[in-house]
Amino acid sequence: MIKRLTLTSLLAGCLLFAAQHSLAENSTMPVDAAPQMDMQTPDVQVQMALQNLIAFMNQQPKPERKDIAQYLDTYISPFFDWDYMARLAAGRMYVRFNDYQRSTMADDMKKRFLTQMVTRLTQWGGWNVKFLPAWVSQRGDMGVVTMQIFEPRRRVPAQIELHMHFNPYGWAITDIIANGVSAVAWYRDQLLIEARYQNYHRRR
Repeated sequence: MIKRLTLTSLLAGCLLFAAQHSLAENSTMPVDAAPQMDMQTPDVQVQMALQNLIAFMNQQPKPERKDIAQYLDTYISPFFDWDYMARLAAGRMYVRFNDYQRSTMADDMKKRFLTQMVTRLTQWGGWNVKFLPAWVSQRGDMGVVTMQIFEPRRRVPAQIELHMHFNPYGWAITDIIANGVSAVAWYRDQLLIEARYQNYHRRR
């Protein structure tokens, strides 16, 4: 159940419902003013992306699945550093991959994550979410945005951490932790399961 949360409630939840409560407190911030905002803190960049995503999802009529997929690919996907996440998932094996294999792995991770996010967003609703103070390293190149998601059916809120690093384009997500479980680790486990499954059928 926790691993399922890592990729469904986690990915869509942190990127969609997280601003539901916190952005309400900053409702005077217009979307068009985003480029003038301070981009040096990861929580500000997350809130800006979330505000735009919420505005998109609140459209009437509601966006269809294909529209959600296109929006995520255009506006949310660049918020992730897929190459870095693929390197984390591959671990020591990454150095043995050629450029094509590395690119393929990053694309596969992106496809799987975004597909799950699309599925989750088609169940659009609203949860109360509380942002905790963001952590930024002394060098200013790493940060963690932490939030708690309160669901009506859960007595204990789910704690979500966005692990991020700063690159030339701004802050990018490198991993998402839900109740201590890593989304990158989830992807690594899926690869191992699929590899074992393929080896099993080859031996039959």
